[in-house]
Amino acid sequence: MGPILLKLAIKSQTKTLGVHWDPTELEFINNIKVNRCILPFPDVKVIELHRFCDASEVDFGAVAYCKSQTPDGDAAIKMVTSKSRVTLLTKVVVPRLELYVSVLLIKLIQRIKTALR
Repeated sequence: MGPILLKLAIKSQTKTLGVHWDPTELEFINNIKVNRCILPFPDVKVIELHRFCDASEVDFGAVAYCKSQTPDGDAAIKMVTSKSRVTLLTKVVVPRLELYVSVLLIKLIQRIKTALR
């Protein structure tokens, strides 16, 4: 859902600036399906949490994936959670945005750890 919400936030900011957009661009939202099963195997041998973050002049975001592996070697990778933000209307340099997204990723990891306890 993050990319969709991000697109909506960008549209909202452009509307604030007086730019118009076509509402039919978002009709695909009705067809989205989300699989909530993180561990698809009953006998998991290895669980790994992979985290990524990035920033640009337009937006920044963080994502966490869970990789599970069975003793037979079967593996599955599922997205656990993600978070994205639109940059401020005022100009912010990319290195500062990289710091913002690093903090966002740390908060995301803390939420995951709390949920897994």
